[in-house]
Amino acid sequence: MASQAQSQPSHQLVLLWPAAPLLEELIGTGLLLLWLQARVEQLLCSRSESAPAALLELQQAAMAPATQTWDSWCEQRSLDPACLDGLAAQRQQLEDLKQGWFAKRAHELFLEQGSLLDQVRFSVLQTTDPDLAQEWFFKLQDGESEYADLALTSLGAEQQSGGSVGPVRVRDLQSPLDLLLRRATPGIVQPPLLTPAGRSWVVRLDQRLPAQWNPRLCAELVEQLYREWLNATLKGWLDQQPRPGAQLVLERPNG
Repeated sequence: MASQAQSQPSHQLVLLWPAAPLLEELIGTGLLLLWLQARVEQLLCSRSESAPAALLELQQAAMAPATQTWDSWCEQRSLDPACLDGLAAQRQQLEDLKQGWFAKRAHELFLEQGSLLDQVRFSVLQTTDPDLAQEWFFKLQDGESEYADLALTSLGAEQQSGGSVGPVRVRDLQSPLDLLLRRATPGIVQPPLLTPAGRSWVVRLDQRLPAQWNPRLCAELVEQLYREWLNATLKGWLDQQPRPGAQLVLERPNG
């Protein structure tokens, strides 16, 4: 169980590495990282207070779709109506902490990444046959076929969507597709693009949605920065190979 030492600086917390039996079980079941993440978040939110808004949100999510009250929903399942209180408080406090730590850096990231944060909708066909890709290109360019007509012979998941993909952020696309779509003109079928995996892609940019700084994008980038910090923290601990029951220092992010 995680605990906080009295003499620890305010920006530091102490986490106890699992004891030997628990550590063996967590490693054997592949749950060590999830266990550590849960303990880190418990430490960060060790002073949680009630959060009615977050509680209501969680209750509605658990019940949806439903018209009954939360108390009756719990009664039918032999649950204590207060079962989510602590979780709601922790969730709300953690979100508030993330904003305090990472909101400023998130805005800086928005300015730095620019068009990489744009979202795009595009149509694509994939094949390992360059000649077939060229044939697709000419058919699409001349208007003889549409992506939906050819998608069933494509190799990717776009088989199920008529060749349509998105919206997806440019930065989340593999290279060289990301570069192609940053430069492409909407509505123009691009010549076959050979990927490092040996596939030929026939792509058309359908719509570009420029990134705008708003609460939704801020929350997305804040979450990204938090996950990067958390993963780096956990990796640092794992690299140390702590002995069972060892005390580890958790450094709070610098906001």
